[in-house]
Amino acid sequence: MREDFLHTKDGQNLVAKLVVAAMEELVMMAYEGAPLWIPATNDNPPNQPDILNKVEYLRIFPSDPNHTPKHLWPETSRDSAMVLMDPINIVKILMDTKQWSTVFGNIVSTARTLEVLSVGVDESFNEALHEMTVEFHLPSPLVPVREHHFIRYCCQYYENLWVVVDADLSGLFQDPTVKSYKRPSGCLIQALLDGYSKVTWVENAEVNDENIQNLYFPLNRSSTTFGAKRWVSTLEGHCQQLFSSMVTPHDQISLGVIYDDKGKKSLCSLARRMMLKFYSDVSASAANHWSTSLEFYESGEMQSMVRVNAVDPGIPMGTIFSVVSSLWWPTSPNEVFELLQNYQSRHQWDTLVMGEVVEEVMRVITSPNSGNYISLLQINGTNSGTAKRLIRQESYTNSIESYLVYTKINTLEMKAVLSEANPDCVTLLPSSFAIIPNEVVAKEARGSYGTSTDETLLIVAMQKVVHWGRNLKNFKKPLIETKRQIRAIIAGIKAATLK
Repeated sequence: MREDFLHTKDGQNLVAKLVVAAMEELVMMAYEGAPLWIPATNDNPPNQPDILNKVEYLRIFPSDPNHTPKHLWPETSRDSAMVLMDPINIVKILMDTKQWSTVFGNIVSTARTLEVLSVGVDESFNEALHEMTVEFHLPSPLVPVREHHFIRYCCQYYENLWVVVDADLSGLFQDPTVKSYKRPSGCLIQALLDGYSKVTWVENAEVNDENIQNLYFPLNRSSTTFGAKRWVSTLEGHCQQLFSSMVTPHDQISLGVIYDDKGKKSLCSLARRMMLKFYSDVSASAANHWSTSLEFYESGEMQSMVRVNAVDPGIPMGTIFSVVSSLWWPTSPNEVFELLQNYQSRHQWDTLVMGEVVEEVMRVITSPNSGNYISLLQINGTNSGTAKRLIRQESYTNSIESYLVYTKINTLEMKAVLSEANPDCVTLLPSSFAIIPNEVVAKEARGSYGTSTDETLLIVAMQKVVHWGRNLKNFKKPLIETKRQIRAIIAGIKAATLK
């Protein structure tokens, strides 16, 4: 048994050798240049990182044929950035599965520490060993999740340098069902002045991508979906959000609503919960039972899910209909993101507000990036008898991906949140947009639109609830209506961006 083996002397010796070798490989992969890494050239897509020289890599780190699964596609990437957080706080995030899966919720769908094999020297995380299982995802049901089982090893390599490395265990236990194998991956965290750190991240994996849909196949092969740049960009965004939350708000819109810093904190907590709900609801995780059949229309694909909620107080009770559509669109991601963010142009695509006036009554800036903020929108009906409706929305963007996530919220709930009530009491059922630029994808991904880099992978998700409990006899009609609405949204976006 796995548990018995890891507690034997042979098992402990093997784990020690495994993690030390993984750490040394990671350090070399992070620091080495040519010939191990081939510098990017002008022929590569924009902003592409250096490319690993596979021949040189296998010369330095030969594979063990008994521990490396066959028929897997290699994926390797490296990226670095300066972030406003000291090394020990970054280490705390990485070694705590709850914090890690929250900060990196766009990548980590589930994470579990099976056992703490070592708490480290004086419980400082130095020499800490955690056995973990994780599930990585992209916010789409069309991209299979990646499951990994590894030892996470943390080490203070030098006085101002920490190393956190993952050493895969699937080869050690000869698991024939493994679909992805994680070679030594992780990050080096170097302390800089004024609370900054330089984070150098390496992701090195071999994956089975046979079940990837054609729409996503080139993106998956680009090493972007689960690559180093996505991890670094997410950490960078988290650090920016923390900094912004500590700065006295001076550039926030607050019209007709008075709130203090505690109300703002409560609103941000609700926003974070909504984003995590979005990530979990639209992924291909085993917890989501998506329809096995795909619907194709024009240049896109659509998948649906019907489920009943009778126990979770965080989402509405009733029958929930989720529909996700994905398509490549020949428009720059910035143009699509700006259209969706602009409340004044919302009537061009949102089927719920067409013909009505949308007003932004509050905005909370969440990072120095002007595209990152939480907003409260009010829909004012054109008829005097129409009640005003509220939409709570968060937009987030970095160099890899952009999200716009929104949900309806009633006035009483919103007032309670701003009055510092527990935001966990608010039910959430978010709809969303995920925007991934073509520039992160290899040239062969550009498809029928030629060689233009102004392309966007647009993922649209809509969720609706019908309050009739467990009665599923009449689910077809609302599901058809949800699909009709998502097609109308896409048609509105197309019309607006092609003007």
